[in-house]
Formats: sequence, C-alpha cells, structure tokens
Amino acid sequence: MENFKSFKVDMSDNSVITTENVIHIGEIIALCALKTRIKKMGINFDGLYQGLIHDIYRKSDSIEPFTDGYDIANTAIVFLCQHIGKCLGDTISDRYGKPATVRQCCYRYVDTYLYYQYVTPIESWVSLDNESVKEPSVDFEIYTASENEYTVVDDKISAMKLKKNENNVLSCYMAGLGHIETAKILNIDRTTVWRCRQKIKGKYILKFC
Repeated sequence: MENFKSFKVDMSDNSVITTENVIHIGEIIALCALKTRIKKMGINFDGLYQGLIHDIYRKSDSIEPFTDGYDIANTAIVFLCQHIGKCLGDTISDRYGKPATVRQCCYRYVDTYLYYQYVTPIESWVSLDNESVKEPSVDFEIYTASENEYTVVDDKISAMKLKKNENNVLSCYMAGLGHIETAKILNIDRTTVWRCRQKIKGKYILKFC
C-alpha cells in the first residue's frame, strides 16, 4: 500500500507563510482554485485535478515525473514565496492597486494562470471542419469582474468567526477534498473533520439563513 505524506496545513488568516509550509499552502490554494474554475466554467479538468491530487500525495522518494496539474501548485507556491514572513490574512495591493489579503491575491493569481493557460485555448479552439472561427465567449472585462467573487466568499468566511480547525477543514472542503483526504492532509481524525463540517454548517445557517 502506498504511504501518503502526513502534514498539517494551517489556512487561517493568522497563518504565517514560511519556507516550511509554503509548498503545502500553495498546493491547497491550487486545488481550491482549480475546483472553483471547474464549477464555474463546467470544463472537464479531471486530468489536471487527479494529477494534482496524485502529486500532492506522492511518496517523497518517488522518481516519477510530476503531472501538468502540479504546474498550478507551482504557480501558487511561486507567488507565496514573494510573501514569506507574512500572514495569509495580511493586506497587500493586488495587480490593480486595490487592497486584498495575501490569500485572495494568490487565488486570483492562480485563477488567472488557469484562465489563460487552459480556459482560453479551449474557448478559442475550432475544428478544421467548421466553416467559421468561433470567437471566445468570455472577454477580459467579464473575467476580471468575476474576481469579486473571491472577496464575497472571504468576507462570509470572516463573518462566521471560524476556529483554526474549522478554517482548515473548510479550506480543504472548498478544494474539493473528501473526509478521508482532509483527515490525511490535516493529520486529524475523520470524526474531527465531520464535527468541524457540522459546526461550519451551523454557523453559516445562523449567520446567513
């Protein structure tokens, strides 16, 4: 049986980005951004997603090459490396000069990479049998406007005042991970994952429903 890596990932606002955790934080953000893009566009990126999951859980002594999916994680890691020593909740300027948290900026940076690396080529692809070239259905203005969704989600998460474990479980859940995968990444029991999800659900209902 394959031995999976076991590590803890703190995705709370107070989590300091260090050389020890930057890879794991980048991987979680990459998973979340990819899962969000899949749901938003309805595009089948199963190969990328499964490849990324496989690379994250791969054994440390594995010599097989990384999949294309891990390029997404590398994009997040490179961004986070520029902010070593800062907290995920620290405010910085985004590419438009507007204030945003390090986490928000990283999500947007990775999502932009996904859009231009994978979404745009698919939208502009045409068959040689087609009589005319199909124009891309999403232009840059529409795409950048959708970035506000990240701010709305982060504001709701902050309003729920989640505890550290709950915040970590929610980050894994948003990345599309199940109970077992979440338990392995956070190095906690599956029952703890279940309880955290129930508490998050309760806080959401109490705050917004």
